[in-house]
Amino acid sequence: LLLFLLLLLDLLMYSVFYRHSSNNSTLYTWLAFETLAMTSGCLVSIGKFCVLLLDSSLDHGWSSKASCLFYLDLIGDCVSMCIFLLFIVTFFLHNPSKLPLYMMADILQVGRQLLLRLQSFRKFRQLTKNMNENFPDATLDELESADTCIICRDALHI
Repeated sequence: LLLFLLLLLDLLMYSVFYRHSSNNSTLYTWLAFETLAMTSGCLVSIGKFCVLLLDSSLDHGWSSKASCLFYLDLIGDCVSMCIFLLFIVTFFLHNPSKLPLYMMADILQVGRQLLLRLQSFRKFRQLTKNMNENFPDATLDELESADTCIICRDALHI
């Protein structure tokens, strides 16, 4: 409920800041883009919450939960990067003599986070590509002796 209230507040503030933004004042343009970034973060959090609700409602959990959460984070990072880059372009088109260097820190942080996620995803794909060939299926004795998978950390069910 709180996330939905935050989402509504973000959308309301975005509409206010968008109406007041102009070519002369960059403050409202900056605030409009910041509320867009917060809105995208809120939507990603709502998506994660829904995934966790779905996982807890299933008897043996959802086997694709980790992948879905990873993709939600990846999409959130891509959207944030697009929002920040769009802000830089918009700001530069309105004020070609001034470049917002303070936004470069946000762009670098999101870019680094996106790069790390993509590297992690590539390593994950390489590891899981031949998993069935490299690791034999667990026996019933092994399943009974362990309660979590050492690879994905999910609960094991017989």
